[in-house]
Amino acid sequence: MVDIWKAADATGSDLIGQWWATETTYVSLLGTDSELIKITLPVATESCIKARASYDRCDENATPSEEHGAKEGACGEKPIGIRNVVVGNLQTNIEENKNLVAAMSPAYDFVNNFDLTELQIY
Repeated sequence: MVDIWKAADATGSDLIGQWWATETTYVSLLGTDSELIKITLPVATESCIKARASYDRCDENATPSEEHGAKEGACGEKPIGIRNVVVGNLQTNIEENKNLVAAMSPAYDFVNNFDLTELQIY
């Protein structure tokens, strides 16, 4: 990712992405023409997340609307999923600890197939 920021800086190209304010790349660009500017996007909603571009943005045949997505898909990031943490921990317990009881339990499949998004919780 740092290479992408450096290339955009070298070519004077516009770029939008996530970055951390205390990271050295951010600090190195302070006061330059390529200084990173904080942009606050609207809060993520289910409809916004669903409207995001899902097309391969590197496809040379992609149209601009396929590359960028609809304006309805312009919002912040959704919260980090609790499901990912739970499923990951169950998988680790099964694989690394050779936990046969956990491997036989239907809990992993249940949690992995559970369909409640983080945005529905908030």
